[in-house]
Amino acid sequence: MKNLLCCGGIFDLDEKIEKIQELTAKQEDPATWSDRVLSQKIGKEKKVLEEIVNQAQQLTHQLSDNEELFEMALAENDSDTLTTIKKDTNQLEKQVDDIEFKRMFSNPMDPNNCFIDFQSGSGGTEAQDWANMLFRMYMRYAERKNFKVEILEFSEGEVAGIKGATLGIRPMWACGRICGRAVTLKLKPQGDEKPTRHLGTEAIEAAEAGDVLVMELSGRVDVPGWGGLLSLAASTKGLAGIVIDGACRDIDDSAAVKFPVYARAVVPITARGRVMQDTINEAINFADITVTPGDYVVADGSGTIIVPQDRAEEVIAAGEDIAARETRMADAVRKGRSIVEIMETGGYEQMLDNEKKG
Repeated sequence: MKNLLCCGGIFDLDEKIEKIQELTAKQEDPATWSDRVLSQKIGKEKKVLEEIVNQAQQLTHQLSDNEELFEMALAENDSDTLTTIKKDTNQLEKQVDDIEFKRMFSNPMDPNNCFIDFQSGSGGTEAQDWANMLFRMYMRYAERKNFKVEILEFSEGEVAGIKGATLGIRPMWACGRICGRAVTLKLKPQGDEKPTRHLGTEAIEAAEAGDVLVMELSGRVDVPGWGGLLSLAASTKGLAGIVIDGACRDIDDSAAVKFPVYARAVVPITARGRVMQDTINEAINFADITVTPGDYVVADGSGTIIVPQDRAEEVIAAGEDIAARETRMADAVRKGRSIVEIMETGGYEQMLDNEKKG
C-alpha cells in the first residue's frame, strides 16, 4: 500500500496542475474567445487533465485513509475491517489502472474529436434498421464513457427539410419540455470593455410571455451566462425558459422559481468580469446552428430543436401527424396487441417516407 501512495509521481501531477493553470489563463484571454476552434481545443485538453488530476488526488486521499485504518485494524485484530479494506484497495487499484490507461494517450492528436458516419446505403428498410441500431449502440457507449456527443446530421430530421437538432444541451433541473419563439442573446469576453448593463437583462425586457431565450456562449462550460436573479425576472415576466450553448449557475434558485434552464453544465462561479452582452435579437450561432429571432425552439431531455419560422407550420403539421400515429400504436400496445403486428400494420417504418412524399 505504501507504494501505491506514491502514485502521484507516476502521473506527473505537479506538471499537469501547472498545465491546467496555463490553460485556464489562456481561456480567460479575450483573444481566445474570437477563435472558436482554439477555445474548444483548450477546453478539451483542460478537461482531460482535470479528470486525471482530480481522480489521482482522490485516490491519494482514499489510500491514505485506508492505510491509517489498516494499521488500527491490524493492531486490534479486526478481521472484518481488514476484509473491507482489502475490497476497497482492490477497487482503488482498478481506478489506478484506469488513470494509467488515460495517461498513455499523450499524443497531441489524442484529445481531438472523431467523426462517425452511419450509412444504410441502398439496402432498404433492414439496412436502415441496422444503421439505426449501430447509431444507438455508439450513443449509449458514449454516454457510459461521459463522452460529449453532437449529432451533425440525422436523416429523419429531413422529413420536413429541417436540419436543426442539437445534442448535449439538457435540462439543468427536472423541468418539463419548453417551446416558444426565440429571443436571441450573444455573449462575448469582457476584456477591458466595461458593460453598461448586466448581461441578459435587455433580452428579458425584449421578450414576451411564452418566448424562449436562446444564448450563444460558444459552448463554454467554465463561465456561466445565466443566474438565479435572471431566472426570477424571466419567470415573473412569463418566459417559457432559456437554452444556453454553455454553462449557467444558481440552478437551485432557478428550480425554486420553476424557470426551465437548458445548458451544457452548471458552475459555481460568477460571470462578472469574465463575459458581457454582445448582441440581442440578432442571428447567432447556437451549437453550430444558425438561430434567428422568431425561430421556434423546442427543448426536452433528448435535446434542443430549432425550427426556422418560415417552415414552422409544415413541421408542426408533420410532427402532429406522426405523434397521432404513435399514440394510436401506444394504445394498441397497452391493450395487449403484439408489438410486431402493431409496427407492421401501423406502417411505422414508412412513416417518414410518407411524410417526404407528401
